Amino acid sequence: MQETLRIHPPIVETPRVVWDDDIIPLSKPVVGVSGKVYRELTIPRGTEVVIPSSGHNLWAIPWAYRLSTFTYLM
Repeated sequence: MQETLRIHPPIVETPRVVWDDDIIPLSKPVVGVSGKVYRELTIPRGTEVVIPSSGHNLWAIPWAYRLSTFTYLM
């Protein structure tokens, strides 16, 4: 049951609204289309942020070798 819910979550995303301005540091710099280098993201108050459950449930780092494979848990 747990693996089924991880691979096919019943709730596919969780929307949230930012209450205060926030700055999120990036682990690696990102180069934008204009060539500007971004080292952090500035998120203003009132911005809607969507957290995709299906995306982070299949993210390779925490799940390692079990990323897209179904593992029977008994």
